[in-house]
Amino acid sequence: MISTLALILTTVASGADPATMTADGLLPVARPDHVRAFTQALQLNRDQLDTVSLVIEDYQSSMREAHEALVAKAQASRDKLDDAFSGRRRLSIDAIRTLRKDIESAPRKMWPELDDRFEELHDTLAIVSALPTSEVEAASRTFRRQVLLDAMLDDQTVLYATESLDVAVLAQAAKEEELAGVDPTALTRLIEAYHQVLDSRLPALFKARREARVADAIAAITEDDATRLLLMKASANRWLEQSAMHIQVVEAIAALANAAGGEGARAAWLQRSQQARFPGLYDDDRLQVISEWVLANGSSVQREAVPAAYAAWLESARPIAMKMAELLRQGFEQGVDLQHDAVSLNSKAIDLRRLWLQSSGDRQVRLETARAAIERQLTDGQRAAIRRVIMDPRRR
Repeated sequence: MISTLALILTTVASGADPATMTADGLLPVARPDHVRAFTQALQLNRDQLDTVSLVIEDYQSSMREAHEALVAKAQASRDKLDDAFSGRRRLSIDAIRTLRKDIESAPRKMWPELDDRFEELHDTLAIVSALPTSEVEAASRTFRRQVLLDAMLDDQTVLYATESLDVAVLAQAAKEEELAGVDPTALTRLIEAYHQVLDSRLPALFKARREARVADAIAAITEDDATRLLLMKASANRWLEQSAMHIQVVEAIAALANAAGGEGARAAWLQRSQQARFPGLYDDDRLQVISEWVLANGSSVQREAVPAAYAAWLESARPIAMKMAELLRQGFEQGVDLQHDAVSLNSKAIDLRRLWLQSSGDRQVRLETARAAIERQLTDGQRAAIRRVIMDPRRR
């Protein structure tokens, strides 16, 4: 028999893709995995799940309707722009800018309702739990943290994940490896203190980042360079604050690792945390997918050769990644984001930007070489199968 929870999560998953909603500016979105983790942490039984199922379904329906309304509004503006650009409609430059601004700012009007819907979902799930108040509050903090951190994942945070990072997740993954001998009580105390700070900052950080994304897009349309520079500086300051918080707990855990497992454990933990803070510099999604696919489907020769080549790429990419991460940090200290298109507006960042582009080009050459070397070991059919996996992540 299918459980009530499974049925609920099927309902939650049946609407518009949460990733698409987020990309279109509708956030935060409580995904099915968020809801599942929360209901499990609250230890809701079948009767309790039946009680909240309509609220979960209503939440998903409201998100889907909001997204459909947003898409329809944006499409109406885009149709007018298409008519203007094709000559079917005459519009002034100001009118065109207004339409473009309308498209970018449309999600803003929906944010209050999205926030209210999220709170309603949270409150309903939490109130039916029979757990002690302290346990419900702990589960609630985890739920909010996961939703807000994931809402801040985008093209930028794939490269530098400081604003969407939870060091506790890294520590959990390392418990059977470099942190295996660490005193669990001491580690728990560090994580709890870290989470208190993180949780206190997240709501304001999320809302500031959500607003800045739209404000920067509008400033770009209106060619408001001064506003773009101010927004970029504010973003850099947020990054530096979050980075300092992460580094503090990472170094404290590194000391525990050193005490328990020596310098090797300490170095492994620091490397893990560095790669998690800058994932887009240390790894490549395409090579990772190829390696995982070959391990599951390749010949015995391929299962040995391809992962070895992938590991060699990771090792060769490390020095460049470390250099680029340091350049990014220096840029943030100067109030600029070296990968942002507005960085050219700050004349003081020209040299850093040049070094960044040089390093990025070096990394890309090495990446293309590694890709070619790995893909030469595959058949045409295997390459086609992997392309399908890359294009459709659900196949992974």
